[in-house]
Amino acid sequence: MTAAPRPSDVLRAYLADAAASFAIGVPAAVAEFLRDTGEPVEAGAGGLSIATPRGGIRLTLSDEMRPLAIETPSRRPGHWLQSVVFLLPEAEARMGGRRVLSALGPDDAALTARDRAAELFDLGVGAPHVDFCVRTPDPALIARLRAACGLAMADWPQDLASALLAANPHRVVVSRLGRIEVSGPIPRARTPLGPHTHLFPEKLGATHDPDLPLPAGWLPCLQLYPPHPQADLAGDPVPFDAARHAAFQALLEAWGEPGYLAAKARALAALRATGEVPASENRVEAAGEAGSAARAAEVARRQWLARAPYSPPARPGDGRC
Repeated sequence: MTAAPRPSDVLRAYLADAAASFAIGVPAAVAEFLRDTGEPVEAGAGGLSIATPRGGIRLTLSDEMRPLAIETPSRRPGHWLQSVVFLLPEAEARMGGRRVLSALGPDDAALTARDRAAELFDLGVGAPHVDFCVRTPDPALIARLRAACGLAMADWPQDLASALLAANPHRVVVSRLGRIEVSGPIPRARTPLGPHTHLFPEKLGATHDPDLPLPAGWLPCLQLYPPHPQADLAGDPVPFDAARHAAFQALLEAWGEPGYLAAKARALAALRATGEVPASENRVEAAGEAGSAARAAEVARRQWLARAPYSPPARPGDGRC
C-alpha cells in the first residue's frame, strides 16, 4: 500500500509550483495567491513562504490540521473543480472575530521587512476563523481609519470606502494556517491574474461554501488548488494533462470522503462495463449521501470523457480515473 502523503510535503511542493494557487477567507471576503511562471520570487526559510512584487503567502503548519480533498462538477459543461481544504477544529481555528474596524498596530508579521512598520487594520468582517485586514504606511489614511475604529462597515463614513479604493492599501488576510498579502491595485472590474482579494460586505455571514462537505465542528482555514488537468490558472481550457490528473487523484485517494470515493469507484466500474452511469446516481442536486454519489458519478463521467483521447484503455479493476 502506498504511504499517505504528508500535508507539509504537499504544501511545500505546491507552494513551489507556479501552476498552483491558494486561498484564505470566507465566501464574501477572501484572498487568493497565484503567480506567473518566471515572476521574481523571494522564498522564505523552510519552504513555507514566498513573496512576489504583487503579493505573498506564508503557510503555518499545525498538528491539528486535517486535509480534505474535494471534486465537484463545474457549471461549465464537461468541466470539474478540484481542491484540498485544510481544516482545523473550531476552537483551534478561532481568530479575532472582530465585527468593527480595529487598529492592530504595526504589522510585525509582514512577509517582508519593509512592510513591518506599516499599520494594520482589521476591517471587521466578523468571520470567526479569518481576519481580513488592510495595511498602510500613509499617515493620512491611517488617521482616517483610526477615526472610524469601532464602527461596523455599514456605519463607516460614506467616503471611507472610496478612500480605501483610491489608496490601494495592501490587503492582508490571515488564518491559523497562514496569511496572504496582496499589494497590487484593488481591481475595479475584471479580477487580475495574480494575487487578489474579493470583499462583498452585503454577503458576509457564511463561514464557508455550503457545498463543501465539511465534518461538524471543523472550519476551513486554507484552500489549495493544485494544477488542474483541464484548465490553466485563468480558467482557460488546455489539453488534458494526465500527470496533473494522477497527482490529484492520489490526494483524493488519501484525503477524500470515503463515501465519495466509493460512489466514484462504482461510477467508473459502470462506465467501463457499459459506457453509462447508472440512472439512480444522476441527480447532482440531491442532498446528503445521494447528492455526494451523484456528484461523484458526474465527475467520473466528465473525467472519463476528458481523458479518453489522451489515455490508453484502463486496466480491468483499475479504480482510478
